[in-house]
Amino acid sequence: MKNQSEIINSDCNIAICGTHVVNDAIHVGIYWNLENEQEIIHFLNGNKIPVVNAKDACFVNYKFNEIQNFPEKLLPSLAAVAELISENKLNKLRFNREGVIYNGGKFEFNTGNFNASDVEKIMNCGVFVIALLNTFEYKLLDWNSWPNQNNNNYLDDWLTSMNIPKEEWELYYNQVKQIRGKHVIVCPSTPTKPSPFSEAENLANELIASL
Repeated sequence: MKNQSEIINSDCNIAICGTHVVNDAIHVGIYWNLENEQEIIHFLNGNKIPVVNAKDACFVNYKFNEIQNFPEKLLPSLAAVAELISENKLNKLRFNREGVIYNGGKFEFNTGNFNASDVEKIMNCGVFVIALLNTFEYKLLDWNSWPNQNNNNYLDDWLTSMNIPKEEWELYYNQVKQIRGKHVIVCPSTPTKPSPFSEAENLANELIASL
């Protein structure tokens, strides 16, 4: 992985970027270099998904893992959709670090809305990255290989607020995955593509141990 100064002086077109937050938590986003405009989009919460200059001082502690096989011709579209997402205040995305449901949702090209079920709008920064790349048919990881998350307290609150019958709750529990930023940032380095859980988990643990 490269640091900030290395990435901005390289010919890398797109990368997963991230910084260590606490314990095994890594906050991630997407970096791209388009016609010498080097920018990063990252999900902070539903109404704050900034597109920021990658040279900004806030990224000095970030690591950048280049995506080798993302089609370069799609970069202008990715940058345009990222701007739409950043400007759009109607996504109603809700942040939850550890437990998320992701079933292949994508962002809409002309609005920036997240086109998925309401429960999939409970996401973390890692799933945001996965969904944005999946919008362009680039599957970063094999989400079906991820294990279920056992702590569903956050989901109970959502199910209650949405008046979901209790007999249906188990269906939602079975969809909750342990997809984390630490997994997402190592995906470009896994031997298998899209990245399976076993390979990403091993590399993520190595990364956390080195921090």
